[in-house]
Amino acid sequence: MQAANDHINRALQSDPTSQDAQELAARFAVGQRQWQAVLTHLNKMELKKRPDLMLMKATALQFSGQEDAAVASAKQMETALREMAKSATAIGPEVRFSIAMSLSLQRKFDEALKLLDQGIQISPESQDLIMGFLGDCEELTTGAADRQKYATSWA
Repeated sequence: MQAANDHINRALQSDPTSQDAQELAARFAVGQRQWQAVLTHLNKMELKKRPDLMLMKATALQFSGQEDAAVASAKQMETALREMAKSATAIGPEVRFSIAMSLSLQRKFDEALKLLDQGIQISPESQDLIMGFLGDCEELTTGAADRQKYATSWA
């Protein structure tokens, strides 16, 4: 771990504006659950076309206790993903999953499930992503058995 951290620090020292070095540092900090460090690195980056990093930021904000900022960040991510989806010919399961994650961070669970339901109707093979999403939704008021019921109703 120390060698990786030293490598990242040297990369940041040699070019503090490097987006790649900032991203690597943020991802390393996520692995260490150092949420403030994650935010420090992400705040030095252009995230507009990087919904994956927007999700990371929303998650870091949530785990740092900044719930309102997490919701706002998740909303930005949702908007960016929906704009990206407009320029594509179809919304793939990964994009649909990312939008659903954004909605869940905003506590819009019903909308997230509806979006995923649409996805499973279009692409039944994306059920694994749906199950992953349901497993990640700790805030849902349903238990594991109920989440399984949702998933089997899509099959």
